[in-house]
Amino acid sequence: MKLNFFPPYKKEIALFDGHGLKMAKKILEKNKYEIIFCRKEEINVFVLVKSILKKNIFFKKIDYYNQYLKEINPKIVITFNDNNELFYKINKDKIHSIAVQNGSRSYHNDILNKFKLIKKKYVINNYFVFNESFKKELSKFVDAEFIILGSPFNNNFKKRDYNFKNTALYMSPFSYSTYSDFKKNKKKFYEFYQSEINFIKKIYFELKKKNIRLFILGKWRDKFNKPIEKKFYSLNGIKFIENFKNRKTFEIASKFEILIGYSSSTLTYEMLAREKKIIVLNRNYNHYPFNTKQFGFFSDLPKEGPFWINSGNINKFVKVFDFLKKISKKDWKNILKNSRKYTCVYDYLNKKLRHHIQAVLEK
Repeated sequence: MKLNFFPPYKKEIALFDGHGLKMAKKILEKNKYEIIFCRKEEINVFVLVKSILKKNIFFKKIDYYNQYLKEINPKIVITFNDNNELFYKINKDKIHSIAVQNGSRSYHNDILNKFKLIKKKYVINNYFVFNESFKKELSKFVDAEFIILGSPFNNNFKKRDYNFKNTALYMSPFSYSTYSDFKKNKKKFYEFYQSEINFIKKIYFELKKKNIRLFILGKWRDKFNKPIEKKFYSLNGIKFIENFKNRKTFEIASKFEILIGYSSSTLTYEMLAREKKIIVLNRNYNHYPFNTKQFGFFSDLPKEGPFWINSGNINKFVKVFDFLKKISKKDWKNILKNSRKYTCVYDYLNKKLRHHIQAVLEK
């Protein structure tokens, strides 16, 4: 943890939560913003002492962030980490506030699980989100002007059109927290994780008969999660594509003819925004809160549709796979157009967000 003894700079924009710094560098003008770190990366001693002196024995964590924001005195406070509840709690009086959705949302280990406990709606100026479906659910807890942006991270990368026939890519949804928790319960582990491995083996067997090569795209690149994930997906005949620093994930995934991704995965939504043919899998684990991760759950979509199915049923999988293999790009795009409320839009270079920020600053 770094200690900073100097007062924050006065800036037009305050970036709340340094976790979103990578996105901020892509969207915000250099030297126009000051970062408010929230994960103990850095403590501003000047702000801390000042906020403690003001509140004395009544000092709370939120007072530090309120004072930090006051010292910066920005026109805009923005977060690219919309699942940090502190952002909604800080005093944003007379400051234009913007939250930007950075991933898929559900009631499992996510901000919605915290939102459901509040008694009064949070209020911010703007909330940039993936789609209408997430907007519908988030608007139950946050009073804001919602703007459909898509994934800000995905929007930074240009679409690439490849045509690598007879290949399929299974995009890993691996989560160590759930994996370690379910390992304590044999029944849960079998229903959730062992059934996934069994299903992948069936997929591999069926695709092999069609002379289609199956690959698995790794999700994690840190030293702890990466080896566990790789071992979990170590299957004969299936190549595992490891994650690494600066891996061109969107470019790699775009090279495959058909993708296979879970509805809980942000990458699934991002590749749908890139108009790739995808079989979206809903976990065949109908227990709350896991069921809130189902595709289109917040819009009451049926569990199965033209390109989404419950995992585990190999016959339905083959049927949808064959459908996607045969369908023309034009017809596929029409299907996506009709499903845009539940998938994800694509706004290259985040023009909507950039223009909005500029308009607020020019007022």
